[in-house]
Formats: sequence, C-alpha cells, structure tokens
Amino acid sequence: MSSREFTEWMAYARLEPFGAQADDARMAQLLALIANVNRDPKRRKTPWTPDDFLPQRGSRPAHEVETLRPRIDAAMAVFGGVRKR
Repeated sequence: MSSREFTEWMAYARLEPFGAQADDARMAQLLALIANVNRDPKRRKTPWTPDDFLPQRGSRPAHEVETLRPRIDAAMAVFGGVRKR
C-alpha cells in the first residue's frame, strides 16, 4: 500500500468510521436504548447515554476500576441481574 493510498484510507475512516471502534459505538447506542426503554425513572432519574456503555481503551489503575462498580451495579439492576463479586 502506498503512502497516498494509506492517507486516503485514513481520510475515508474519518468520514465513514469502520472497525472495532465504530462497532463499539454502535453497540453502545443500542445498549443505551435498551437500558432506557427498561429504565425505572423512580430508581434512575437520568437516562443512560452511549458513553455509559462505551468501553474504555487502555488499562486503568485499580482505584479507577473500583469507581466503576456503582455504574456496573446500576446497569445490571436495570436488567434485573445482580453482579457477583
């Protein structure tokens, strides 16, 4: 692949995202939709956003992972499940 062709693919990817990151974004939108349709407004006042379901790239320090526990538990509660510890 030439440098020119690679640059063209990079430009195309900016206009029409593809690959794993685009797949993750589409899935996050779908998960937010499903969670909001099943959301009990008495238990969760604010609607879910795709960012709540978008995986974070890279590693996180252990203390940051622990701060995610309440969000994971809240998401599981929407679907009637309980997260095992």
